[in-house]
Order: sequence, then C-alpha cells, then structure tokens
Amino acid sequence: MDSDCGSGGGVLGRRGEAFPAMLKAVVKTIALLVILYVMLYVGMHNTQAIDFHIPIAGTTEKTPIHASAALVYFGIFAVGLVTGTILAVRSGGGKKSGSRDK
Repeated sequence: MDSDCGSGGGVLGRRGEAFPAMLKAVVKTIALLVILYVMLYVGMHNTQAIDFHIPIAGTTEKTPIHASAALVYFGIFAVGLVTGTILAVRSGGGKKSGSRDK
C-alpha cells in the first residue's frame, strides 16, 4: 500500500520523485566544478597582463583595463554566472514555489 501520509516530502518524496531532483543537483554541481577547473587551468597559464577593450562601453574604449588575463577571464565568467543565475531564478527554474496542493 502506497501511503504518503505525513511524509512531508522527505528523502523519497512521492513515489521517488526526489531522487531525480537530487541527481539533477549532483550533475549541475559536477558541471560547475568542471567549469571552475577550466577557469583555474586558464588562469594558471595566462599570467601575463593584457589590455581589455569593450568598444560598446565608452570607458574602456578610451582607457582600456590593464589587468592579468586570468583576472579578466574570471570577471567575465562571474558576470555570466550571476546573469545566468538571475535569469534562471526569474523564470522560475521550471518550478513554482507555493503552488502545492493541500
């Protein structure tokens, strides 16, 4: 007999629904670690200083940012990661909070 009485969405949830969500979280974590490793690898091998230009932004067109290539790479990665996180949270990430039937 399948009874969900008092389970409250524990480890298994309803009929094992939590396992795919947990697997999805683990896969996302591993993917993020791989990306962070690549960023670390690039940073270790690009220690020279570069001039960073963005023609659209008026500030860097006149006076470019002169910094380590690894630092510029990290900055671009961080901006992309934060932007992606904001977009994922705003779109709801496929789930709507508070829409649980009682």
